[in-house]
Amino acid sequence: MAGSYKEVKAHIQQNVLSGKLKPNHRLPSGAELCRSYQVSHMTMDRALRELVNEGLLIRDRHRGTIVTERAENYRGKIGLMVTSLSSKSTLPYMVEGVESVVRNKNYHLLLVNTNASLGVAKSTVRELVSEGVAGVIYIPIGRGKEFGKNADILNFLKRNYIPFIVAGHCNLPEVGEISSVSSDHFSASRELTEHLLFCGHRRIILMGGPPNQDYLAIIEGYRSALEGKGIAVSDDWIKLIASTEMIRSEAKHLMHSVNPPDAFFALGDNCAAEIISSLRESKLNVPGDVAVVGFGDAPLCKYLPVPLTTTHVQHREEGKLLANTLIGIIEGEIKKVTQITLPCPLVIRESCGLSLNRAQLV
Repeated sequence: MAGSYKEVKAHIQQNVLSGKLKPNHRLPSGAELCRSYQVSHMTMDRALRELVNEGLLIRDRHRGTIVTERAENYRGKIGLMVTSLSSKSTLPYMVEGVESVVRNKNYHLLLVNTNASLGVAKSTVRELVSEGVAGVIYIPIGRGKEFGKNADILNFLKRNYIPFIVAGHCNLPEVGEISSVSSDHFSASRELTEHLLFCGHRRIILMGGPPNQDYLAIIEGYRSALEGKGIAVSDDWIKLIASTEMIRSEAKHLMHSVNPPDAFFALGDNCAAEIISSLRESKLNVPGDVAVVGFGDAPLCKYLPVPLTTTHVQHREEGKLLANTLIGIIEGEIKKVTQITLPCPLVIRESCGLSLNRAQLV
């Protein structure tokens, strides 16, 4: 049988999962396997390495290549398509949650970074289907009209009968009802804005971006809170800026304008950290001269020069729910479209300007 590493891998995998190769069975030597499959050492090595990574085989210097005990309970592969793995992103926390459930339930996780590119996502989803994944956890890409193109990816999975679940807000009529786990960004944003109003702030600038589906829900919550208090939201109060340098520059510019803001509502904790840093460069005090709040409750919030008031997005819990729900769909325990929304509790620290006893601050 001459073929690609994928064909060799699939054949050995089938023999393991069918029970033909039982736990603790030792495979022939690398040279014997190459002769048997009529492939190069490089091809065989790659096939075996991937099976080791998936937990079906182990390679021992003394005993050779052995079928693992775990192989007896192996359930299959789950693809997780993320848009970033940057240390500044909160997605790694969600990945941790997914991974803990997938590993515990004897699935193997295939983690793929699309780099927020629809082109990459389209080629990646084809590869995952060819790999024979049992299901896919998908994080949508883009905004506005571009966001609608996620339908092509999800419909491709539907055509191939691959169960999937989406992380975050995803309304795509072309796909129909979609199982999802998301955070209640609207309510959290409204509560955070109401808290700023309670602290006495009225001219609240929302800054960050560019807008995605989650950010759009945050913007709506912000508008709802202000308009609920009879405060008209001017278009120039919403600064959708992605560049770090532009965020820093705009914050300084606004604070030196004729009518400076009372508070900045940052679309993300990293954005809030940049605003605080830029204001300190201008010898401005947070929260004395202006309040700053973020969104997400990243670990850095407690350790900024001024601890950051924010909302706690439950990234690890979201990951666990995504994995548990998808596995429930795969195994037939969940038969209906399931949409779960997680609350994002308000976390009050010093940056909002509320005078609380330190014991009350988180």
